[in-house]
Amino acid sequence: MRRVLLVVGMVLATVVPVSAQQALVALEDELAEMLRDKPDAFYEAATELIIGYGSSGRIDAEGIERMIALRRASLRAGHIRRLLVADLDNDGSVTRAEVGTVLPTLSATVRSRLVHAHRAADQNMDGIVRPDELRDTAQAMARKTASDRSFLKYRYVLMADLDNDGWVTLDEVSEMMAQVLPES
Repeated sequence: MRRVLLVVGMVLATVVPVSAQQALVALEDELAEMLRDKPDAFYEAATELIIGYGSSGRIDAEGIERMIALRRASLRAGHIRRLLVADLDNDGSVTRAEVGTVLPTLSATVRSRLVHAHRAADQNMDGIVRPDELRDTAQAMARKTASDRSFLKYRYVLMADLDNDGWVTLDEVSEMMAQVLPES
């Protein structure tokens, strides 16, 4: 691992400003800690990325960012769907009256979630969640649920690009982990 991190550090040291170099050292330390404490979780994340979102048994930075965008889009759609179930006139807005009409048909748990979602999305507090409010709230909820921090383990996979071709394979991940982890 030290060799891998040293090589990455040496390459970046020649092209990255000092403050970014300090951030890289922190990133390397965090990756080393993850590999030491949760190696299986890291390998599972790498496998999910490469097999699930990669191409031809490998993935690049663009592929990882695409996966993150897909995850956030799915979360946004889920948040939007929760409210649109009450858009009875299909105008793209959800009024308090529409929510009231739908509530008796829902379970207690879902009723609570719908009321909470409506109140949270009604940014101007006029009792109507308009499409722009719905979109903004869904975006904020997706970012909260899937923060940049929650995707770090996926981005760390890029540090396993041992041949520096811009792509990471499971073989490279395994090789990097073998260099880092003590043999048991």
